Amino acid sequence: MKRNNIIIQILSNENENKPLQLINNNKVVLNFEQVFVTEIKAQFYCILHPLAEIEGVDSNIAFAFSVNEDGELCVVKDENISNEIFSMYYKKILTKKKE
Repeated sequence: MKRNNIIIQILSNENENKPLQLINNNKVVLNFEQVFVTEIKAQFYCILHPLAEIEGVDSNIAFAFSVNEDGELCVVKDENISNEIFSMYYKKILTKKKE
């Protein structure tokens, strides 16, 4: 994955705190906050949390996304990868709490 991809640049910028606007399949704009960013085996992943309620989704749910070859964010559908991303996030949170 090329690091000059605009999505990766935005997600990698620790000073970027503006909501990410994603458009769903129904052409509805959804705003997300960035929770966590990581790279696994040269693949870029992030955890995003919706800033507004999404019908049928619990408000405390966050989503794991990958950046595809076209530079688009895609929901991670592989449960093992998703679990690995969230495990890395939880480990980071626990490490910060101990500091």
